[in-house]
Amino acid sequence: MKNFKSLGLFVAIVALTFTSCEKEDNTKQALHPVISEFSVGAEIGDGAEIPLGGQVSFTFNVEMETEDRIISYHVEMHSEAATEADEFKVIDETFEVAELRNTHIHDHFAVPTDAPLGAYHFHVKVTSKDGYESEVGQELKVIANPALPIIPNFSIEDESGAPKKDFKKGDVIVVKFTAEATEGSTLDHYALEIHDEPKSGELEDEFKQVDGEFTTDTEGTTVKGETKVNVVHKVTINEVGEAGINHFHLHVYDNKNNGSAATDKLTINE
Repeated sequence: MKNFKSLGLFVAIVALTFTSCEKEDNTKQALHPVISEFSVGAEIGDGAEIPLGGQVSFTFNVEMETEDRIISYHVEMHSEAATEADEFKVIDETFEVAELRNTHIHDHFAVPTDAPLGAYHFHVKVTSKDGYESEVGQELKVIANPALPIIPNFSIEDESGAPKKDFKKGDVIVVKFTAEATEGSTLDHYALEIHDEPKSGELEDEFKQVDGEFTTDTEGTTVKGETKVNVVHKVTINEVGEAGINHFHLHVYDNKNNGSAATDKLTINE
C-alpha cells in the first residue's frame, strides 16, 4: 500500500512540475513580440527573385501580449557567404517605433545594381522596451536585370595575376572584368574610379588614383559596340593620396545609357 501511495505522490509531483514548466514557458513566450502576416519579395514579378535595381517590399504585423511596448525593428538583407566579412549587405538598418502595443509595418527598399547575384537572407528583428526580441526571415535571390548590362565577374589582381587587395604606392593594380550587353543593346563604355578616404572626410578632398570613362582598355581591347568583352585595365598607384582604405567603383554602360556597377575596397600602404 505504501508503494502505491508513494507512486501516486511521485506522479502528482511530476504532473505539477510539468504543468509549472509549461506555464513558465508560455509566460516567457508571451513576453516576446508576436510577429504575424509576414511577407517579403519583389514588388514586380516573382516574389522570391529580386532583379538588380528592383524594389523589395516587406510587410508584417507585430503585437505585445503584455504591457510592454514595441520600440524598434531591424531589417537586414545580406548575401550568402562563407563569413560575415564577405557578406554583401543590401540593407542593415534599425527603425524606431513610437512605443506601440501593436502596429502594422509596410516598407520597401532597392537592391543596388552592384549587388552580387545569388542567394540572400532577409531578416526582421523586433525589439520591445523591456529588451525582448522576436525574429522572422526568408530566403531571397538576386537575379540579373534584363534592362541592364551584366558584369558576371570582376577581380582586382597584381601584375602576376594573383588576386590582391593590399598594395603599396608605386604598385600596379590590375582590374579584370567581363561585361555583357543585354539583348537588343551593345556596350558603350566603362567608368573606373579608385579613391582614398581623406582625413577631412570631405568629398572634394578625395584623391583619385583613377577617375575616367573608357571605350578601350589599357590593353587596347575595344568595348564600344561590342556585346561581350573581357577587359583588363591597369592602374599605377600614385605616390600622392592617403594611405589606408581606398574605394573601388566600376560602372558599365550600354548604348542606351543603362548602367550596372560593381564596388569593392582595397588597401594602399606607404
